Amino acid sequence: MHRLPDRIGTGEIQLRRASPADSATLFALFNNWNVVKWLARPNWPVSFMETVEFIEAANRGPESAQYWAIERNGVVLGAISGSIEPAGSRQSAPGPHIGYWLGEPFWGQGVMTRAASLFCAAIFEHTGANTIYSGVFEGNEGSLRIQQKLGFVALGGVPQFCTPRNAELAHINTLLQRPDFRPVAG
Repeated sequence: MHRLPDRIGTGEIQLRRASPADSATLFALFNNWNVVKWLARPNWPVSFMETVEFIEAANRGPESAQYWAIERNGVVLGAISGSIEPAGSRQSAPGPHIGYWLGEPFWGQGVMTRAASLFCAAIFEHTGANTIYSGVFEGNEGSLRIQQKLGFVALGGVPQFCTPRNAELAHINTLLQRPDFRPVAG
């Protein structure tokens, strides 16, 4: 992900590298069971210090994994991440893998569809990748619809551990190939 710009998009919805200054806002949005229960890795409950440490680590971590804040008219609404992952249970070949979350007050407004579209467009434009991988836990229909709007194809379910729920859950792996990408205006 090292070739992506620090700021993505020029319209109402923009992505920018998250910074420690975003910690309080992101924590307030993220510290919500309705958001966290759909994610694989965060602890629950999450602490403010964990949020700060995660953002700081993303800023100094390997360039293969990065974390962006999603903004609408300058207001942070959630986050999107990208990492280069090896082939494994979540994806059939090495390549970019994206994940995202949005604060509950902003659900159903088309924000994440536009943010994910900007992010996928930037990955295709700046990395030379021809495939982007993602996925959702079964039951997360809103997130799956976002991916389907952009051209992602569901590949089927595989078990994946969900740290917030402390359980192995059915996970639907998805992939987006460059020719199938249907961008949405940001």
